Amino acid sequence: MATNNLISNYVTRREEQHFFLNSVEVAGIQNLDIDYTQPVAPIKHIGCGGHYFTLPAGRFGGQASVTSLLISNDPFINLTGNSGVNGYVVKTYAGTTQNFSFVSGYMSSYTINCSIGQIPQINATFDIYGEVGKVDSSDAARIGADFTAINAYVPNIPLKIAASNSITLNMSDFNTNRVQSFNLGITCARNPVYILGNRYPSRVEIEYPMQVSLDFAMDLNDYNARKASLFPLRDTKNGISLTFNNIVDNTPILSFAFTGMTFAGESHRSNVNNSVSVVTKYVGYYGRT
Repeated sequence: MATNNLISNYVTRREEQHFFLNSVEVAGIQNLDIDYTQPVAPIKHIGCGGHYFTLPAGRFGGQASVTSLLISNDPFINLTGNSGVNGYVVKTYAGTTQNFSFVSGYMSSYTINCSIGQIPQINATFDIYGEVGKVDSSDAARIGADFTAINAYVPNIPLKIAASNSITLNMSDFNTNRVQSFNLGITCARNPVYILGNRYPSRVEIEYPMQVSLDFAMDLNDYNARKASLFPLRDTKNGISLTFNNIVDNTPILSFAFTGMTFAGESHRSNVNNSVSVVTKYVGYYGRT
């Protein structure tokens, strides 16, 4: 016990880290990185020597990356749209003054993947166009409201977990009962619009089209390979849906449905230690709806 107390005096342990998107705590966090780099450049002029003064030489902001298990819900997928979000890492619910945070984060990519025997895992990356580091409730009304909600927050996260054997996959062009793993990715590139005299962008737009990619790895049985040369004369379009269900009662936690996904390639894999497998690749491009 004395050793634990000694350690706690010098390091911040993982149980002393709570991550919130706005005023909602995110469950299942496995890895969290928030960083910023000051864009610094020296001022050069005639007669200057020795010590150089520095000024900002680029846009203000940073990046964040979050990896989380799919537990209870997915707080990230709805951020693929036009809305930004604030993120706060706090030591305790009551102690929001000790924080490392970001303001006005816009999702730039989203992935979810799963293999046999695993819990689905989500990774979300954000481009940050506002403050990064320690923020105060007085910085903005939204931050003050979020901190007030976090201070009064009582953990009550319903335990709903999806596993590889509780995922429903439907496709229009092959049997999915031999799928061993999948990876779904959504790219949502951002374009910040700045106005002269303002440090922060007046708005952040999505660069359309958004790309959706989906890869499946499955054991090979009676799968029929395609010919690469058939594209685009035989541009195969597919409807694909994925549903992640609670392993306890099979109620849905998260669902995806895509139409017009294009078959984009396949990989044939064989080695002496495993059965023959194939990876099929699909891609889709989506504009404003």
